[in-house]
Amino acid sequence: MKPSHERTMEQGLLISFLDAKDLIVAMEITAEIGYRHCEISVCPDDSRLNQASLDGDARKKTIDRARALGMGISAVKCHIYNGYADSDPSVQQESVDHTRRMIDVCTLFDIPVCHVVSGVAEDDAPQNELLDRVAESMLQILEHAKGTPVKVGLEPVFFYVIGNFAQTNALLGRLDNREDFLINYDPSHFPYHEEAAEDFIHALGDRIIHAHSKDALVLPVTEGAKP
Repeated sequence: MKPSHERTMEQGLLISFLDAKDLIVAMEITAEIGYRHCEISVCPDDSRLNQASLDGDARKKTIDRARALGMGISAVKCHIYNGYADSDPSVQQESVDHTRRMIDVCTLFDIPVCHVVSGVAEDDAPQNELLDRVAESMLQILEHAKGTPVKVGLEPVFFYVIGNFAQTNALLGRLDNREDFLINYDPSHFPYHEEAAEDFIHALGDRIIHAHSKDALVLPVTEGAKP
């Protein structure tokens, strides 16, 4: 049985990218531009505007300001550069625990989506082993979200452990095709893998719960360049 969820789409803005002194100012700028929804970063290693480093009172002030502006919060971005696939179990567990805490924040403030990424491979383990590590982390995260109104969506990201359709599908198999494994869809990551972004939609569209929208251009790799 395929997951069922509301199939509406409204535009918003990931406010972490704004050049503002704090989240409240960023929300006010977002509202002034004309957006009625925003997305907030809760990435633990993000130096940009995010809620991960705020205490409970500061988080509440931020959310209250958004609501006072008549703005919805579509999701939190809980992206950890490495962690779910880390070879060190303590690093892996701390990444999972941080995500659990952010799901609790979403539950507290009625934020519907927490989206995550697999992260990069920090060692030379075979892909199957990396997939197993990510699956182990995702199982803990999905179990934590079970029984809450929060949907967890994984975003495939180029050069991460999970970056294309085949890798996403392999992870889904490791999760026994569970219905609560959902997707934050960003079409800009697929050209890197020479995949058509729409093919992913045809295959897994019923699992897409949130989306990013931006363009990407794949350029030839120059000598010494990093991805």
